[in-house]
Amino acid sequence: MHLGKNVTIITGYPRSRTAWLSVLFDVPGVKSAHEPIPTLVPMDRETLDNYADFCGPVVVCDSSAILFKDRLFELWPKARWVLVVRAENDVQKSLKRLFPNNEDPMPVLKQLMDGFVSSGRETFSIGYEHLNSPDPMGALWKYAAPNVPFDPGRFKRLCAMRIEAMDYSSPMEVSSDCGGSPKIRRIA
Repeated sequence: MHLGKNVTIITGYPRSRTAWLSVLFDVPGVKSAHEPIPTLVPMDRETLDNYADFCGPVVVCDSSAILFKDRLFELWPKARWVLVVRAENDVQKSLKRLFPNNEDPMPVLKQLMDGFVSSGRETFSIGYEHLNSPDPMGALWKYAAPNVPFDPGRFKRLCAMRIEAMDYSSPMEVSSDCGGSPKIRRIA
């Protein structure tokens, strides 16, 4: 029975760079995944123990974790938690850009987040604005993957890539020069 002792769950509002964080932690010696929780149904001890059966840190980067917090607290009581703190109005703007025709999900998301924050669970918090800063991210790394060396050069390269979710609300065209890198331009 693992009890999640090698698991760190990184969560926050949607649009808080959990996908980028899963790429950052995807190194030898670490099992890292973006949004695996919905695939772990039925969420029972055997399923979660099988997922955590790894000889190193398991880093789960999943904004949906706040939906399943009670079950995760129960089945992985020793799991460490990280909360990426992002301003609600920035989350709302980002969601509206990505899903312009959907209703505002912030009232429900805020209720879920308030429930998580008030749970009293010990949590490592990091501000969204610090995700590109080496010192806070080095501290996060030591918390989530304590026996795996943090590679500042790799971190710097990932930051330089400026990985962001794209706005698919208008058509885009992708082209490439012969042997060059792809170029994306908005065509609407």
